[in-house]
Amino acid sequence: MLRKELEEKTGVNKENIRFYEKEGLLMPERSPNGYRNYSEEDEKKLKRIVLLRKLGVPVAAIRELLEGDANLSDVISQQIQDLTMQREQLLAAIQVCEMIRREENDFAFMDEEKYLKEIKELEQNGKVFHSLVEDVMDHAKDTLVNELGQFHWWNPLIIPVRKKGKGNVVFSVLFILWFVVYGGFVCRNAMSGWNVYENHRFLQGSVSFAMLVVLWVVLKTIVYLWVRKKPAASKRINQIGSVACSLVVLATMAVMICIWYKIIQPFPYEGGFVYRDASITSMEIRKNGEYSHYDVQDEDYIQQVKSALDRCEPTGVYCAARTEFDLPDCKILQFQYDEQAPTTLFVYEVDGNMYVAEPNFGVVHAGEELLELIGAYEAHIVLKKAVVAEIRQLFEHDDNQITEGVKVILVDRETGEDVTEEFLADYRDAYERQDYETIWKAMERVAARFTTIQIDE
Repeated sequence: MLRKELEEKTGVNKENIRFYEKEGLLMPERSPNGYRNYSEEDEKKLKRIVLLRKLGVPVAAIRELLEGDANLSDVISQQIQDLTMQREQLLAAIQVCEMIRREENDFAFMDEEKYLKEIKELEQNGKVFHSLVEDVMDHAKDTLVNELGQFHWWNPLIIPVRKKGKGNVVFSVLFILWFVVYGGFVCRNAMSGWNVYENHRFLQGSVSFAMLVVLWVVLKTIVYLWVRKKPAASKRINQIGSVACSLVVLATMAVMICIWYKIIQPFPYEGGFVYRDASITSMEIRKNGEYSHYDVQDEDYIQQVKSALDRCEPTGVYCAARTEFDLPDCKILQFQYDEQAPTTLFVYEVDGNMYVAEPNFGVVHAGEELLELIGAYEAHIVLKKAVVAEIRQLFEHDDNQITEGVKVILVDRETGEDVTEEFLADYRDAYERQDYETIWKAMERVAARFTTIQIDE
């Protein structure tokens, strides 16, 4: 049958039928031409839905019944319990209303203390009245939907002055999700840079911005309670309170972002240097903007530098620099690990004083012991393992094929001639002696070119 016939048989209008379909309580089949085709089973199901809704059974409970997730006895028992509580609440309210009608004629001279005392005594005897908490919760819900769920939410000066329209739940949810995600990106961007690769920075920002939404709702609820206490001044309280709530939230958000970007440092940094949870394989010190083929692999020297760093006196200041571009005149000290990202420190001078900063963490005074070890860095350096691997790759592969199908050719930088065979022959002995330093210096005179070769099947 079509919807019109179903309406006539059941007496339920099309709006209600559409609502039940939208809620998933009624799911008719569709005919080839796209029209809904209601069966006798659908008619029977609709009548049962109407019966339960007439009794006040929630839609969610009806859905559980239809899906087999609940039984009728439990649902009806719960509804009886809810209705009984509502009846007790209504009877208690009627009793006090009857007292007021008998004893009072003028609202201006009503003895509210007397009736509040009566309500309190009845509540102590088990009677139930309307909960003020429900008013607050309803107001909080309306605040989220009606003010965040409209396109003019951003203007706190307009909202309390003009009549507010009804908000959209979808808009409200989308705005809150956008706001929370935006907070995550702001925090992660503020904390990005050297030494910070953990995803919890995004979570930190998201949670912080979610708490701003909660703060805003709490402040709006305080304004609501204030209005209830002084209804005569409700318009002015709403105007002032709405603006104040928005300003407090915006100020809190601004302070939060300034702390993330280290613009504001309300608390001194008391922690030490943060190393990765792995053994250090090498250490490198280089000027900012330069690349070095050398590092230190001497474990004793690396440990001495670490110990000297740990003994440096903290300044209590957070490091506002996140990358080497924020401190163009610094030296970069890096501890390398096998599989994890390096720990990077900045060594720099301000007004004749030397400091060591760990990006996104703290700053310490560079002690004399540390500066002496840094000065002795050149005496401990060796070629990086990657450079040695590059030299081995050149000498150990047949026909200079560093990978399958790729051949390296060494070309003299001055003449442009292919000197691959001569170079390998001249420095074969140095390679056998593992004199990689000599080979590397010699490679400064040649340029490596890579060419693809045909592989015979």
